[in-house]
Amino acid sequence: RLTDVTGVQTCALPILHQVVLTQDLPPIYFEKAPRFPGGEKNFLKSIQDSMIYPPESLKNKIGGRVAVSLIIDTMGFPKNIKIVKGINPELDSEAIRIICSLPPWSPAESNGRKIAVPFTVPVTFDPKKALKKNN
Repeated sequence: RLTDVTGVQTCALPILHQVVLTQDLPPIYFEKAPRFPGGEKNFLKSIQDSMIYPPESLKNKIGGRVAVSLIIDTMGFPKNIKIVKGINPELDSEAIRIICSLPPWSPAESNGRKIAVPFTVPVTFDPKKALKKNN
């Protein structure tokens, strides 16, 4: 992942840590919301299953919630990935890696056409849970 010239994170290249303030966007109207394969429950499970807790953060028992903003594009892929509320570079990078590793969504639809819509996703890091999982 890499930040391109416009400051946008992409899933294809290495990531640079940055925290970005959200901007107010005009409302987007759609009949069909984007849907993760298997629904919300599977989305949350996929995040936890994909997580590789960064070693330094785990060692220092650093955790919390990273808020990641993104756009689900018309093909169902995440793009314009940005950290809205981060914890530290290690956990922020892992949150973006997780989002990039997930399968594509079913995109939103409006008037029978696929449309891109913004999303904010919380990625929760719990060092106690991670330590239990590793033992």
